[in-house]
Amino acid sequence: LPVSSRLVADGNGLYTVVVSNAAAGVDYHIAVQSRTGAVGDYELRANFRSVVTAPHQVDSGLLTLLNPTKTGTLDVTGSAQIYFRLTSALTPIVGPSVVVRVYDSTNRLRFQLLARAGETVDGVALLGPGRYRVVVSANGGLLPSILSGFSLALALLTDPVGVPPSDPNNPSGGSPGQPPPPPPSGYNYYNDRGYYTWGEQTPTGGA
Repeated sequence: LPVSSRLVADGNGLYTVVVSNAAAGVDYHIAVQSRTGAVGDYELRANFRSVVTAPHQVDSGLLTLLNPTKTGTLDVTGSAQIYFRLTSALTPIVGPSVVVRVYDSTNRLRFQLLARAGETVDGVALLGPGRYRVVVSANGGLLPSILSGFSLALALLTDPVGVPPSDPNNPSGGSPGQPPPPPPSGYNYYNDRGYYTWGEQTPTGGA
């Protein structure tokens, strides 16, 4: 029977699926089916994780008319799926919604979330190695940017992201049977003053 699951990330051929209350010592089967009924070759590789990472707050504060944005820096090592959780706090003066945007080194928008006053929203970004600019700003489209409170939390979802790549010239993985594990991946977050606030890294090799 199908088990209840939740797709939390879908990008670049990588999927992250969460199964709540999965029982230990039970066999689970993964089915592959074409959405359109078309016939063709495919490859499926899977990696499993039993420990769920708890989000950690990396930034928070008030956005005002004089200071409508806060900017942080996200350094990513290796490829990583990073969970973002944005909360727009209720304040005595109801302010506009809050937006977090993630830009790469070429100033290209890679990810964004919008939270209305009193809401918490989340999402997952698949980011390659490099430095990213994280901008939290008040979205004054509906209300003037008077006062908005926010908090931003991050978590590293995979260890590491994806699965070990396969070699088309040696599908078996070579001797003694297993391909080398992918290098560790992770992130470090720095606030608008350049202070390190939090970071995570996947275990290496056989850790």
